[in-house]
Amino acid sequence: MPNVRTASELQRNINAIYDLCESTKEPVYITRNGKESLVVMDAQALMMPLTCNDVCLSTRCGFMMR
Repeated sequence: MPNVRTASELQRNINAIYDLCESTKEPVYITRNGKESLVVMDAQALMMPLTCNDVCLSTRCGFMMR
């Protein structure tokens, strides 16, 4: 089941959503006016599935992966 939170909840409870992302390693979908508008995810969980080719491409674009 996806983690869905409202934009208001994000503003009030950013630390709780941060902890949720970090502990579950799953994306959290943020809604605004009842529609999905943003996805927040733990950075380490995002980088796990990247391949060497993805890292090489991203460094050419100026985004440094660590």
